[in-house]
Amino acid sequence: MTCWLCGFETTQLYTNAKAPSCNYGPCHICLAVSKVDKEISQAMATLRRLLAKRCDLRSEQNRAHDLVQRLPVELKNHIFELLLPPRDEWGEVPGEVVGMRTVKPSYLASICRGWRDIACSNPFLWSNVHIALPRKFPTSDRSSRISFLYDWMLRSRALPLTLHIVVQDGSEEELKGVIDVISRSSDRWRSLSIDIPLRLLHAFHHSNFQNVPLKSLRIIARGQDIIRPVRFLNLQICPEKVEFHNVSFRSLQISWNSLSAAQVGLVGLGDVVQLFRHAPQMTDCVILAPHRTHAFSIIPFIHQRLESLSLCSTRLRDVAATLLGSLTLPCLREFKTNELRLLSPPYLPALVHRSSCPLTTLTLFRNLRGEMGYCDDLQPFPGVTDIRLVTADDTTFIRRILLQDYFPNLRYLTFRLQPFLYLWGVGHASILLQRRRRDVPNEGIFPKVLVADQGSKFDDMWNSNVGVSLKASLLNISLREDGFEIL
Repeated sequence: MTCWLCGFETTQLYTNAKAPSCNYGPCHICLAVSKVDKEISQAMATLRRLLAKRCDLRSEQNRAHDLVQRLPVELKNHIFELLLPPRDEWGEVPGEVVGMRTVKPSYLASICRGWRDIACSNPFLWSNVHIALPRKFPTSDRSSRISFLYDWMLRSRALPLTLHIVVQDGSEEELKGVIDVISRSSDRWRSLSIDIPLRLLHAFHHSNFQNVPLKSLRIIARGQDIIRPVRFLNLQICPEKVEFHNVSFRSLQISWNSLSAAQVGLVGLGDVVQLFRHAPQMTDCVILAPHRTHAFSIIPFIHQRLESLSLCSTRLRDVAATLLGSLTLPCLREFKTNELRLLSPPYLPALVHRSSCPLTTLTLFRNLRGEMGYCDDLQPFPGVTDIRLVTADDTTFIRRILLQDYFPNLRYLTFRLQPFLYLWGVGHASILLQRRRRDVPNEGIFPKVLVADQGSKFDDMWNSNVGVSLKASLLNISLREDGFEIL
């Protein structure tokens, strides 16, 4: 900076009035600037003090006049809980909500001091922990993220924790820091979901994991499958529900004695066999896209407790034949599939006959089109009384499966909204509802038809032409929260 009177150049004029800015001492202009700078500094200090005072007064004003502050504590906590986005059992936000702006507890705690007190005093808001480790993250910010996670865990207090962790490649060091923090609360883990490269799974074997009361475990692995044992958590882990994708069941050294529900996807047939053999308490099993990596035969065995079996998207026909042909399931009540060929005699009927099981419910979903040729081999299935149709977009399927006598004892139908709208549009729904029983001609064949889906989907449908035609029909319709029943 240059003084325009004396020509002296300095960079300290604005901060130091005693700097040698002039030849014979500061000129009157420099002295005036110095005086103004001092007044500005005093004014800024006064402004900061007033702003802080105003913030405190606004907090007091909110406490005195804000309606939220005058509500009972229980009601305030409930309102804050309703502001959070819905999450599934694994702690994930549903797909239809992901694109919307989601409210987090940390956001609620940043509004004002009153809201912060409410948010931080409610441990339920912090009992769901979502951790995402990106591929590249600045090292300088790592400590602040770990500190934030530590504070989050403290605010959950003694509540059971739902942990959802997503790890990208290249995050191993930060993953270890995260594990160090969450391991301090391992005695409160209720549900753990991990989306992780398979090579990093070993990081979850930690010496501090003691007495982990884990009820639900999900592992979505990315990368090449491995068969060698992986030290994961500890041998005392005994989950009741598991969901594995692309990770070998045989590679995890965990106890399976308490397992009651399992979903496995993209695994070998050998892993499926091990699942049945090592989980004697399992009642519900979902198998997605099993594969056979080499010639494999299964010694026939009996599972005494399985009640629901779902077998979908088998890549090779002999995989389904090998699996279903080796099983005996005396307690099987429900079978789910997206493949019509599994209803033909060599598959499900043979299993039912061999097991003498009380199979009554059949769930059919996803893309059944293109498999209508398998209907030619179908035979009457007298035990089935309940069919749940998740997706149906082919009239041939409706005509051959529902309108003929493949299921002579069929009594209950359950539809998703979209399949029902399709059936109503092409006239098949009315045909189904007007059918009469042969043994009791005065009664309809279906005492109840249920259309169930997410409740939000019914608002537009009920005010549409389809809704008008349904209301104008002579059907006895009973509305439900998630759909409606036709009696």
